[in-house]
Amino acid sequence: MEALTPSPLNSDDENDSSLAVRAERIPQHPPVKDRETENRVKVSLGRVAYLYAGFLVLFCVTVAGLWFYGADLFRILLHQARAYTPPQSLTWVSLASSLSTAVAFCVMPFLFFRIVRHRSDVPFGWVVLCIAGFLFLCGLTSLLGLLNIWFHGPVAIWSLVLVQLGTALLSVATLLFLRALVPAILQIPTRDEWLALHNDLLRAEAEAEARDNLLRVVSHELRTPLAPLLATLTELENQVAESNDPAVQSSIQVLRQNVLRESQLVTGLLDRLEVPAAGTESEPAPNANKHPHPRRLLLVEDHDDTLRIFARILRHKGFEVEEASTVSEAIAASRPGDLLLSDIALPDGDGKDLMRQLGARGIPGIAISGFGSAKDREEYRRAGFSESLVKPVDIGELMQAIGRVTGAA
Repeated sequence: MEALTPSPLNSDDENDSSLAVRAERIPQHPPVKDRETENRVKVSLGRVAYLYAGFLVLFCVTVAGLWFYGADLFRILLHQARAYTPPQSLTWVSLASSLSTAVAFCVMPFLFFRIVRHRSDVPFGWVVLCIAGFLFLCGLTSLLGLLNIWFHGPVAIWSLVLVQLGTALLSVATLLFLRALVPAILQIPTRDEWLALHNDLLRAEAEAEARDNLLRVVSHELRTPLAPLLATLTELENQVAESNDPAVQSSIQVLRQNVLRESQLVTGLLDRLEVPAAGTESEPAPNANKHPHPRRLLLVEDHDDTLRIFARILRHKGFEVEEASTVSEAIAASRPGDLLLSDIALPDGDGKDLMRQLGARGIPGIAISGFGSAKDREEYRRAGFSESLVKPVDIGELMQAIGRVTGAA
């Protein structure tokens, strides 16, 4: 019999596709877990424009009022000012500190921009860019402030004032956005929650893998015993064909119909339970070309009854048949011009590996296995099998598959 433990997938792409399908079945935690909080954030963001417009009006009114009515206040402040000449050391400390702050503020925004650019999954990246812009304008303000210590020309002063104006406008806008987004930011899953989600995904993946393995074993255990039974019925039908005994023919047909019905029930049940494979028809079969009529059939099967009965029937059909029950026996017995009819799970290896080795020698193959899910069939196709049949296989179905592979009528 075939080994009960199925062989692992041989393709990383198939693993990735399987993981993707399983991951879709995991319930994902939304970035904002509380829907009420999410709605409140949307309302707050909608109010930001009105609040910012109110700030602009207040800002303009304040500037205009001070411009027209603040002359007396300006003279009072200027009269109260006292000039102080600091020590030279204090001046240089202040200059170095201001310059360091300005350079740091001007460089940090580029680091924020790099983070947002390479990590598009970071929540609220545009707010990070607003903060980066605010920091850059603060640094530019510090640099222009240092220039105005020694250069009091109109260009330096106007530049400083305009940069300060831009800093004020952007800082208030950033403040309003942050105020609106604080509830949403606080609802971002914590590290422990992300770890819990990751563990859920791993656990679901392990459960899905165990479920797949169980389905494959059940498929094997239910289908494999039917293969020699169906083949025996075919052989018996051929032997009693000349007797023309209606009772015998009727009995054989009853047995055949029930074996096929059992096979269909197993297939239907497993298809309902099967995890679908992604992209199973994405590429054409690698060995879709017709091959010449085989000189010999290389039949590889480790189930003794199936091997013996299939070999006897195929010889009765006029084929030369070479029997093998392991991968090593099949490789040793293979010859150019053979057609491989191989089981998949073999005692010393895998039928797919056998197909890859013999396919490199120009030998085509047909897979005959109890593992018949869509993912299994895709694996057989990738391994190089021109056809794949699921047990129990009727001899007529097998002859049609041989005809398709070899181009025989």
